[in-house]
Parts: sequence; structure tokens; C-alpha cells
Amino acid sequence: MRSLFIAGCLFALSAPAYADANDDLTALVDDVWAKALKEAPVYASALGVNDYANELGDYTLAAQDRRAADAAQFLTRLNAIPSNALSAAAKVEAGILRRSLVSTIEGNQFGQRAINFTTYSSWHQQLASMSRNLPFKTKADFESYNARLTQYGRVNDENIAVANVAIKGRFTQPCETLTGFEGTVRGLIASDIRQSRFYGPYAAKRPESISESDFAALAEEAAATIRNVIHPALAKQLAWYSESYKPACAKAPGVSAQANGAAY
Repeated sequence: MRSLFIAGCLFALSAPAYADANDDLTALVDDVWAKALKEAPVYASALGVNDYANELGDYTLAAQDRRAADAAQFLTRLNAIPSNALSAAAKVEAGILRRSLVSTIEGNQFGQRAINFTTYSSWHQQLASMSRNLPFKTKADFESYNARLTQYGRVNDENIAVANVAIKGRFTQPCETLTGFEGTVRGLIASDIRQSRFYGPYAAKRPESISESDFAALAEEAAATIRNVIHPALAKQLAWYSESYKPACAKAPGVSAQANGAAY
């Protein structure tokens, strides 16, 4: 009887700590997720989070520094949570979170952080995909999309600046993987604006929630941005790629051939 009493007392003492640790981890994960959505506003909109509906995000190296600093703060909070006080499932979640945070922190210390596009994923293709990945149900959705289109030139310049750092540090893509890459840029410059991927939401059926006049006005606004902002930016990217990046492509493939490749 006495042993049962002692065991009950020990459980009563340990249970609150167990709950507190799990609650602390849940709060931390929520904060990490909220920060991730803020740093990826287009992705947030795709998930139905409209807090950053008019933003495209920050593509600079300074933004990478900020994310690494945030990750370091989150890691400090994670380290303060006693792992032996977590449930089995929470331990798994903490392990996954730790791996992600450490990867962000460590990866930002290498020159490879300036590798910001591949033949499979590049900023021009990602932004062109907004027309498929974002919701287009309300007038606000289309207004948000148009506002994002106007920022294309700034995002293009930020990405070129980062890629120039990659050129300087010799962290460019291997030459043999870049065959035909120009076509992915050139293909987005449509002779007929209404055939542009960026015009896609307006080529689709008009939602009943938007009047014909409002839809037509928004469509014309988007067309003007594609013509006056996006196409010149794509032409700039194409010239930069052809004149600066492609001539500096890596002759040897693989990270191991890059500076500090083994450590990375």
C-alpha cells in the first residue's frame, strides 16, 4: 500500500513536467511554422493563410541570414526543453525539428547558399506557377495576384544578385545540366499577353463572385504588368544568363568539386 502511495506521488509530481514539456514543444513548433509562412508568403496563400497576401517574399542573402538567426533562436528554445520529459511522439517531432533547424543554421555558413536555381526549379518558373497554385475565387484573390506581379522585377534583381555571388565563388551549376535552360526563360515571354502563363488566371472562367467589369479591369491591369514589368525582367534575366552565368558554369559536376565541397 505504501509503495502504491509513493508511486502515485511520484506520478503526480512528474505529470505536470511531462505536460509542460509537450506544451512547450507545441508552442515552439507553432512559432516555427508561423515564421516559415511569413518567410514564404506565396506558399502561405496557397495554404489559405492570407496574412501576407500581397507579398512575394525576400530572396536576398540577408534574408537567408535572418532565417538562420531565427533558426538559432528556435534551436535555443528547443534545447531548453528536456527531451526525457517528452512523449514518444513528441520526441520524434523534436528530432525532426532539430534536424531542420541545424540544417538551416549550418547551411548558411557555406558559399553553396548562393546556389538559388537548378534546371528543375528556378525563380521565374516558381513565380509563373503562381497562376496554378494560388486560389482565385474572390476579387481580393485577383487583386493580391496582381500586386505580386508588380514585384517581379525586384525579385528578379534579388535573385540575379545572389546568383552573381555564386558566380564569384564558383558555386555555379554544372555546364552539362544547363542544356536548354535559356528556353525556360524565353518561353515565358509570350508574343500574345493573353497566352502568357502569368495571365493564366484571367484566361480561365470568371468566378461568379466578381463582376464582369471588375474582372476585365483586373485582367487589363495584369496584362500591363506582364508587358511592362515581367517581360523586361525576363529579357534582363535571359541576357544575364547568356552573358554572365552560362560562361561561368562549372566544368566538373558535383558539390565535391566546389570550394569546401566535402565539408558542405
